Amino acid sequence: MPKVSIITRARNRLEYTIRCVDAVIRCTDKEDYEHLVINQLSSDGTRQWLDWIGRYGGEWFSHVRAIDLDRNAGDWGGMLIGIEYAKGQYVVQLDNDIVVSPGWLGTLLEVLDGTEYGTVQPNRKGSGLNALPVDGSTEFVRPDGTVLQLGRRKVATGCYLCAAQDVRDARSRQPPRNCRMLTRNVAGGACMIMDLYVEELDGSDTESDRSRFLQQRKYPRTSPQIWETL
Repeated sequence: MPKVSIITRARNRLEYTIRCVDAVIRCTDKEDYEHLVINQLSSDGTRQWLDWIGRYGGEWFSHVRAIDLDRNAGDWGGMLIGIEYAKGQYVVQLDNDIVVSPGWLGTLLEVLDGTEYGTVQPNRKGSGLNALPVDGSTEFVRPDGTVLQLGRRKVATGCYLCAAQDVRDARSRQPPRNCRMLTRNVAGGACMIMDLYVEELDGSDTESDRSRFLQQRKYPRTSPQIWETL
C-alpha cells in the first residue's frame, strides 16, 4: 500500500495535467505514493492520454492511476470520489495547474508528522489565490438536521496534505447538498473552502527553503477554468 495518495482532478486543460503529472514524477522519487488523476468528463483528449499512459507508459508512469468519470462532479465532489479510490494513509489534494518542486512531498510529510497540525500546505510562488476568510456564522446542515456552526478561519488552497481519514470524516460532516456552499468559482481557477482544522504554514523565501515551495501557473484571469457545483 502506498503511504501517500495524490489526488488531481482534471476537467480539460490537458496541457496543465501533463505538466502536473510529469513534475510529480520528477520531484517525488523518494516517497511511496500513488497519483490518482480524476478525469471529469474532459473533451480535449485527457481520457485518451490517460489510456495511453496506462497501456504504454511503462515504469515512468507506474505511480499514475486514472479514474474516469461519466460526469463533472465539481472540485470538491471530484476530491471526494478520489478519496474512495485512495489507498494511502495520507492524501494530497493537488490542482492540475500546480508544478511541484524537488522535495515538496517529503517536506510536507515531515511537517505534518512533526507538529500537531491536522493539515499542512506549502507556500506557492505566483499564486493567484489568497486566503479567503469565511464568516464564522456560516451554518451547515448535517444529515440529521442539526446545524453546524463554523467558527474558525478557513483558507482557499490549491494543494494540501492531511490524513486520509480526516477527509472521510469531513465528508460525513458535510453532506452533498452543501457542496455548492463549499466550492467557490474564482478568476484564475476553482478552490475549496477548507474545513475547521486547516492551518496554513508560513515560510520565508530563502535559498535553504526552496524545496518548501511550489511553482504555480494559474490559468489566465481572462479565461478561468470553472468547475460545476454539485
